[in-house]
Amino acid sequence: MALNRSESMKRAWIARRTSAQKLAAWHERPTCLCCGAPLIKASSAKTQRLFRQGHDARLKALAAQVIRGEAPASHIPVIARLMRNRIGFLKTKPELMKAFTGIGLRRESRSDANATVEA
Repeated sequence: MALNRSESMKRAWIARRTSAQKLAAWHERPTCLCCGAPLIKASSAKTQRLFRQGHDARLKALAAQVIRGEAPASHIPVIARLMRNRIGFLKTKPELMKAFTGIGLRRESRSDANATVEA
């Protein structure tokens, strides 16, 4: 039993470590969360811009497409998923957070699959 807990903790820390490494690499060379275009590096992490001008709307539209099922959740960049707590439009429209976390999307797609099988 302790072995299973130990293994699960190792997996959790490996996932945390890899996400921390990706965030550190992004802070060294910041890129737009939407398209990956390079951004000017700010003096501090708090003042660092996350998007090129107008690209926050593009990511917002992509998140809305994911929620509606028009685009797969894998189209949202990994770094945007990792930095979801800093994205402003997710604070004003929390219903779009599902597209970044993936929570609730799988259940909806499974129920849609069951509905098509029954029809």
